[in-house]
Amino acid sequence: MAAELRCPARRRTAPARLPHLPPLLRRARAPALALLVVIAAALCLSWSTAPGPLVATLAPIAPAGAAPAARAASALAAMQSAYYVAFSGDFAATPGAWSAANLWSDSWALAALEDVAGLPGGSRYLPLVNAAASGLQAYWDAAARPPAYAPVAHAGPGIVTYYDDHAWVGLDLVAAFRLTGNTAYLRRAGAVMGYAATGWDQPDGGLWWSDRRTYRNTAANAATAELAAELYQATGDAADLTWAERIYAWQTGTLVTPAGRVADGVANDAQWTYNYGTVIAAGVALYQATGRKSYLTGAEAVATYALAHLPRAGGTLPPPASFDGVLADGLLALWRVDHRADLAAALMRNAGLAWSLAQTSAGLFGDRLGGPAPTGTVALLTDSGVVRLLAAAAAVSGH
Repeated sequence: MAAELRCPARRRTAPARLPHLPPLLRRARAPALALLVVIAAALCLSWSTAPGPLVATLAPIAPAGAAPAARAASALAAMQSAYYVAFSGDFAATPGAWSAANLWSDSWALAALEDVAGLPGGSRYLPLVNAAASGLQAYWDAAARPPAYAPVAHAGPGIVTYYDDHAWVGLDLVAAFRLTGNTAYLRRAGAVMGYAATGWDQPDGGLWWSDRRTYRNTAANAATAELAAELYQATGDAADLTWAERIYAWQTGTLVTPAGRVADGVANDAQWTYNYGTVIAAGVALYQATGRKSYLTGAEAVATYALAHLPRAGGTLPPPASFDGVLADGLLALWRVDHRADLAAALMRNAGLAWSLAQTSAGLFGDRLGGPAPTGTVALLTDSGVVRLLAAAAAVSGH
């Protein structure tokens, strides 16, 4: 005897076959089979459609004229409902997908969640932060030497690992510690920093992008410098400050011009908004850690260059929106120190454009802040970037 049951779209594996019934249940074969079918169907439905924890308590899609904080809350609710998979504790790559997002996407979605949780009244999101941070455990490979995060969940041995991925996760963990006070997050962030330090190149300096050691870039170096500086602020460990200053010195001496132009990597002058965001945030974090004005001056120069040269007509930041969210975080970090009006204006302008022109009927956001809104699938990485931008705009709007 065998029966087939198809789960909804999120489940992409072959239809599950119900097991043979034990002898006791054979006497009531039809009722028992019906009961098993009902239970299995309920489980499949809950796995495929269950929203993240507390989604029902989050804000509905806000009206067009909503305040910045309400927009951020609305965008977070839509992101959580569309992508978060409650039973596994991580995010799907696209709405309704069964497969988990990669580490990069998961990490940036958690960053978006933490950005909204850091706004006034955001403590109601802390259970979501804890749940999503726990979901990152699926990527941790304790058997690796040294232990590290794999770029995909439950990866086998030999998979390439990325130092910038570790920096993003480490920053998430520090943010989770600051929001919750849970020192376990801080300890794991320290372990992440320990792994990142193994990527330092000798004798030329700079962190490699991956453990294949073929490319040194801004994403790995600036984000790790920021992580090390933030760890120092949280723990006072002088080794973290040493790493932060060493990495930042290489980054700014190799990949940043005196005018503030940031290259993607060695022998690659590609311009991406997220690279500017990480360099700005690293400079601010080092200024806060040391009090040295030169770090703040460097961050301001990079921000000035970014706002003067990256936006398109009308002041719209260029795609991809996922990268724009990282720039928004960097601009916000700098604004919290120097309160430059142009930083706040850029955040408010781009958040307003995204809200009006890039939003779908489901409350998700496309890759181009100036529109048009997408008609097809929206990737988690894209949507989370706009959530971060909306959160940054909400932060500056309250002051």
